[in-house]
Amino acid sequence: APELLFGQRKYSTGVDMWSCGAIMGEILTGKPLFQGQGELDQIDKIVSVLGTPTDADWPGYKHTPNYGKINLKQTPSQLRARFMSAAIGAGTTLTEAGFDLLSRMLAWDPEQRISADEALRHRWF
Repeated sequence: APELLFGQRKYSTGVDMWSCGAIMGEILTGKPLFQGQGELDQIDKIVSVLGTPTDADWPGYKHTPNYGKINLKQTPSQLRARFMSAAIGAGTTLTEAGFDLLSRMLAWDPEQRISADEALRHRWF
């Protein structure tokens, strides 16, 4: 989860929801969503899919322990393009409800991520 890569020592069940989102992405595409080699490369892989975080995406991320050590390239989000197109194979697309669930599991800010209880009650199911 990004908060761990950015050096936060305190974390919550949001890391588990991030993992669920990464697994959902892998199931849909047949390959790891963020296949990085080491922590900095892992962050680059996340940014290449989710785009560069903003203060609206993750208030306070600039105050995380590793923020100054990370050079974030300004990148727009590719998540919608990746999962709302034929990119996931054979003309299959993720419904708007499915995309909403995925994007809420992969929110930059752990406080903004969907909880397990909310996810189980999500309209995609």
